[in-house]
Amino acid sequence: MRFVQIADWSWSLALDRATAGPEWLASLRRMFDASGLHITSEPAGCRVVVRFELV
Repeated sequence: MRFVQIADWSWSLALDRATAGPEWLASLRRMFDASGLHITSEPAGCRVVVRFELV
């Protein structure tokens, strides 16, 4: 099973700042240390080339 989290950041520095905080890092450590979870992570930034909106 694969889950994808999408976040819309106005610029990459904001993402870097948000993910560098101690709270973020601690929450990741708790998640990766959980014995019942088998998680791999492949974080990456991307550029939106097509946007679909439901109306």
